[in-house]
Amino acid sequence: MEQAAAEGGTAYLTSDIALNEALTIPEGTEFTLVLNGKTLTGNNPGSCLVNRGTLTINGDETGHIYTTDVQAQGRHAIENYGTLTINGGVYGSNQSRGNALRNYGTAVINGGTFTACDNYVNGGYAYAIANGNSSYDDATLTINDAVVYGNMNGAIASDGGKLIVNDGTYTLGTGEQTNLFYMIYTSGFGQVEVNGGTFTRNVNNNHGFFYNLSLIHISEPTRRTPIS
Repeated sequence: MEQAAAEGGTAYLTSDIALNEALTIPEGTEFTLVLNGKTLTGNNPGSCLVNRGTLTINGDETGHIYTTDVQAQGRHAIENYGTLTINGGVYGSNQSRGNALRNYGTAVINGGTFTACDNYVNGGYAYAIANGNSSYDDATLTINDAVVYGNMNGAIASDGGKLIVNDGTYTLGTGEQTNLFYMIYTSGFGQVEVNGGTFTRNVNNNHGFFYNLSLIHISEPTRRTPIS
């Protein structure tokens, strides 16, 4: 798998693969990964898949990418610095620390399921999908469709650059948790544009849906369902 990612082209997973170091797509390489219903697991102390080239991932409801490391924050299922397109698949787990997707480049999500660690499990916290930071303030992420769920710190975040949400289903909590935070978080370096989607917050506290609302633009037909 490492050789295929380095050389480019298309690779189909024919069995589950456990990695002991990050699978890296180098800059200038075009690579398509077809999950084919199999699982790519990162057992390394870092992100499972790191893209610096042009990566397309094609998956379904059974193809899965996640990390198993719980010792430190920042163990992402996918860490993108290049150009990334996700067409389905399952990303992250409720135990691994870090984001299902951390984007520092240009990314488009056209479907898939995303989650992150249960809040403060093993001391961890994360948003399922996160875009940019102060050093990557030109990062862009477009979500055309996604299912985001979990008992995590929050659903989606923009710490830099711009995150655009066109559709999808976003659910935070199950109604029993008291320590979860925002559906959408943005710092002073990031912006979020919401054009559609269904947002449900099942959390027993008053933190609310959004953090830093002045940097979040919301248009109809966004559907919000506050449970508490």
